[in-house]
Amino acid sequence: MLQAPYGTGIFVIRKGLLKYSLTDSAQYVAGMDCTLVGSRSGANAISIYKILMNYGPYDWAERMLALAARTTRLKNHLLELNVRLIHFKDSNIITIHRDFISPMIALKYGLVPDNHNHPVWFKIVVMDHVKGDKITQFLNDFKSQKIE
Repeated sequence: MLQAPYGTGIFVIRKGLLKYSLTDSAQYVAGMDCTLVGSRSGANAISIYKILMNYGPYDWAERMLALAARTTRLKNHLLELNVRLIHFKDSNIITIHRDFISPMIALKYGLVPDNHNHPVWFKIVVMDHVKGDKITQFLNDFKSQKIE
């Protein structure tokens, strides 16, 4: 959201508990990731700051409400088709279980798998350029897909 660079996030932890956050479970990192920022760049934080200062809070609030409404519309159509999915209220992301989507549709629409080798879930991110016509096109393709 907010035109944030991919991978932008925030990490909050109580004082004294950082030692419990060390992990080797990040599949994209070889070995143990023992840094506070991990593979995150400080440039992402600067980008978000500049974006927010440029557009202001009200413009972004309107944009986020529109994205959430489009996402909810898509979610509701998928639920009518009994698709197994995950969606959190007011989020612009829907995750669809692999049993409900063909690899061709996932590729055509650039859906992000949870794991590139053996995906179980595919993520749809509704962004500013994903307008109603794109959602309708996706739904039409989705309904006519052949799942292998």
